[in-house]
Amino acid sequence: MHKVQIRLGLVTLALAIGFTMAAYAADDKKDEVSLAQLPDAAQSTVNNQTAGGKIETINKETEDGKLQYEVKFTKGDKKMEINVAPDGNVLAIEEEVVISQVPVAVQKTITDQAGAGTVKKIAKVTEAGKDHFEVVVVNKDKKQWLNIATDGTVMPKEKDETEKEHKGHGEDKD
Repeated sequence: MHKVQIRLGLVTLALAIGFTMAAYAADDKKDEVSLAQLPDAAQSTVNNQTAGGKIETINKETEDGKLQYEVKFTKGDKKMEINVAPDGNVLAIEEEVVISQVPVAVQKTITDQAGAGTVKKIAKVTEAGKDHFEVVVVNKDKKQWLNIATDGTVMPKEKDETEKEHKGHGEDKD
């Protein structure tokens, strides 16, 4: 009888782990869509913003309970990303930059925060008409994500910001 209870307990545990992993994987999934699947207003905005560039991916996602489309594209040699609402409003623009393209105060903060680490990515982000910089620094095997205001102040992380949101940011593509 005792062995049966142990086996039943192990089967139950295995099922619980399986369901948890499936739920986690589903959470991580982005819904990739084509340009033609976007509402007309969003399509128009995407076409205007990416003109002369090449669209890499378009993902349909919900952030803060609101539907939006995350469009990753390249324009010339610049990697860019825009987030567009179904009504065509641009919610955010992200453009990869180099350290010499950021304000001196931001350069100093990046240098101070990176220490002996390597800066993997710097992106200028414009949201609600305000700019800030997202920076990825790697120290040994540890990644650090920083949000830096234009005056060089390190901005606090949003309370719901997780490492999962940064997946793919600052990875070597070589």
